[in-house]
Amino acid sequence: MKIYEHYKIIELPEMIRGSHANRKSEFVLINVAGSAKVKIDDRFSMAVIELNKPRMGIYIPSMLWKDMYDFSKDAVLLVLSNEHYDADEYIRDYKEYKEIVVKECTFIKRK
Repeated sequence: MKIYEHYKIIELPEMIRGSHANRKSEFVLINVAGSAKVKIDDRFSMAVIELNKPRMGIYIPSMLWKDMYDFSKDAVLLVLSNEHYDADEYIRDYKEYKEIVVKECTFIKRK
């Protein structure tokens, strides 16, 4: 994955970050210090990953809803993206996200 953007999330114990999906962007989140939780949702299933060790990370492909939350006071989360920021590729409304995923989902017909 080629990295075009990066930023750090620091000292946000009470905040929720993310709350969106991206049409194109893929992300790698790396825990540098402290801890944080990442909720990943594909509309059909959901998982919560706790990043609580230095260098522990998670890859998030495009079109997954993500929330980062429950940051410890010493949290530092490094976020890497394969795309430059483009506000038009963000889906910030969960209802709209669910509609897009259901519409674009391909089901295998069984005989």
